[in-house]
Amino acid sequence: MAEQIDRRSALGILGAFIAGAWSAAAAVVTGAFLTTPLRAAQRANDWSLGKAAQFSTEFRLINLDIPIEDGWHKREEKVRLYARTTEDGTPVVVSATCTHLGCTVKWNAEADEFQCPCHGGRFAPDGTVLGGPPPKPLARIAAEERDGEIHVRLT
Repeated sequence: MAEQIDRRSALGILGAFIAGAWSAAAAVVTGAFLTTPLRAAQRANDWSLGKAAQFSTEFRLINLDIPIEDGWHKREEKVRLYARTTEDGTPVVVSATCTHLGCTVKWNAEADEFQCPCHGGRFAPDGTVLGGPPPKPLARIAAEERDGEIHVRLT
């Protein structure tokens, strides 16, 4: 014969069940929150700069609009790069952002250097600092020729 449960025991069992369900739900939400950066780790994105044949040994400014998704917020980030090919056709890509204060550097073909118009920073064609206040060289961007186009990997 089944044992009768009094009201106090029934409420205790119900309370324990609700507390357990609440704890499990909180654990799932917390776990999802903590592991989201791991699951959505920065993935390198492959971007085409165009046909390799259109590039020469002179640097050319490239503007890219990179779509960024932060949860529900979608925006575009503007990225400026300088790209060229060497004599043997190897692509060379450097960031156009000065490492001093983030100004856009200009390529001076006569002086064979990048120059920052704001504070006089100067960079060699490979991005190394030649003079001025910049603390670091221009960022080199990994680039390769694939299927007749120059591709870069941006994170």
